[in-house]
Amino acid sequence: MEEATERIAAAGGEARWRDAVRRWREGAPPPFSRQWEVYRECFGEPGDREAPPLAWRPGEEQTRRSNLAWLLRESGAGDYAALHAWTVADKERFWRLTLERLGVVFRRPPDRILDLGGEVEDPVWLPGAEMNVAESCLRAAPGAPAVVAGREGDEGLRTVSYGELEKLADRVAHGLRGAGLAAGEAVALYMPMTVECVAAYLGIVRAGGRVVSIPDSFSPGEVRRRLEIGNAAAVVTVDRFVRAGRPIELYRKVGEAGAARAIVVAADAETGLELRRGDAAWGEFLADDDEFDTVIGDPYRIINVLFSSGTTGTPKAIPWTHLTPV
Repeated sequence: MEEATERIAAAGGEARWRDAVRRWREGAPPPFSRQWEVYRECFGEPGDREAPPLAWRPGEEQTRRSNLAWLLRESGAGDYAALHAWTVADKERFWRLTLERLGVVFRRPPDRILDLGGEVEDPVWLPGAEMNVAESCLRAAPGAPAVVAGREGDEGLRTVSYGELEKLADRVAHGLRGAGLAAGEAVALYMPMTVECVAAYLGIVRAGGRVVSIPDSFSPGEVRRRLEIGNAAAVVTVDRFVRAGRPIELYRKVGEAGAARAIVVAADAETGLELRRGDAAWGEFLADDDEFDTVIGDPYRIINVLFSSGTTGTPKAIPWTHLTPV
């Protein structure tokens, strides 16, 4: 091992690797297999050393703009150890700076950051605040890319801007109201991570609802249990999608799970989509109005219900509030 280390050092492995990375960034990078081959030529096999060398090192400007460098400047800490000690000792200022850095939107700012008036095991964060965390997700420039999506079997990519995503989320929120779903009601998402899934999630939260998250790999029985536990009044799903070349029929599983009603995104054109009585196609569900007055309130309101695996019994609900993403 010592001989291998000496050989790498003599060959200037790290300098050679940095030069290769620089050249690849300036032009078209080679396939990963070639990058990995060059990496091994520079540093040897993994067994030749106790720890892998750095594959990437930030430049001076990237370091200066990093969150860590920013926090070091704002706190006045001299190094990382001092910074960590400061975050523990001054939670109020640390979290106030962090909220500002993240750009968290408040309709009413909190009276303070943390209230430890009760037991330390039961802290109250951001007392007095009024917010909806969905507003913090859509602060980028309207024309900036928010989602870049691809689909199996299709080489094209779909790019959706922040402005387009916000309008779609607002149409979802209005659609929920049009379907008779009030603030506080739960709507399940049982679908792959598509643009429509992201918009539905934000629209449900924006409308003051609760998302019940169900993985698209689950069977009808597993779906049924989570719909019941989450008390979901409706479910947003897709008719089908393709994974590893195999069609997955999600809407059929929703029917087998006995879901009360479903909003169905069609894989292709919605013409010919056969729905149960009371269900709606995505295009029919969406409202024309793309400006929604976001429901604002206490940050401890629940926005999402996730679940433990349920491998040893009934799945356990894991609630998220508006504070959890923060």
